[in-house]
Amino acid sequence: MSEHLSRDGQSGQAAVESALVLPLMVFLGLGLLQLTQMQQAKLMTEYAAYCAARSGIVWNGNAERMRDAALVAVLPTLGRTDAPPELARTWTRARLLDEMLRRLPWPTRDTGVPDSVNGAPLSGLVRVDTVSPSGFSPKRGELEFDGPEGLAEEVYREATVLSVRVRYWYELRVPFANQLVFTAWWAANAGAGPSHQRGYATLHRRELGVLRGLAADRRYFLPLTATYSLRMQSNFHSKWLMHPNPDGGAVTP
Repeated sequence: MSEHLSRDGQSGQAAVESALVLPLMVFLGLGLLQLTQMQQAKLMTEYAAYCAARSGIVWNGNAERMRDAALVAVLPTLGRTDAPPELARTWTRARLLDEMLRRLPWPTRDTGVPDSVNGAPLSGLVRVDTVSPSGFSPKRGELEFDGPEGLAEEVYREATVLSVRVRYWYELRVPFANQLVFTAWWAANAGAGPSHQRGYATLHRRELGVLRGLAADRRYFLPLTATYSLRMQSNFHSKWLMHPNPDGGAVTP
């Protein structure tokens, strides 16, 4: 009789321990899965920055071409791209998501970031900032990539390097973990403000309100950024020069 009670007690204790530990293990597993996906998305954002820069150096720094290249590069984070039908579906999804994000009420007046630069949108799923060239006047029209044209040699070397920064609004998609990760990130960045880096601020506190509104509808987005630099292989056209001030700040052409 006592042996039977002992077995029942051990079974009850095991059930209680399982009830306590199992939810923690599930949350831990989901959290690890979410962090793994974020790391993969970060790597793809770095690849997108490379693709944008590679496109820019052969297309005169054209921000439209660079944005298209960056958008294509992040497609594997949105769905399958291993077959033409899957690629077409993922591309359609990316375009719809990009359009949805572009229609959000981003506070452009308060952040100092315009909606577009010469027709190249700066809102949406990805944003490509032309951080440099710098050190030459936009009135020049274009800068020869293979000759100093009277510029000092050190100025010329800097002016013919294209540096771009890609910001990608990555959507968290792992149940339960997405809300936890977003809440922790949002709390850590609640005081975000304009930075002193070249180009536009990566994140502005007024943008957090838009992200919070999306979170209320259970859509969680985080900004992933990466910068890449390559030397120009075509003449840079100054109309794409978003940030001629090398000391930082956002300067509209």
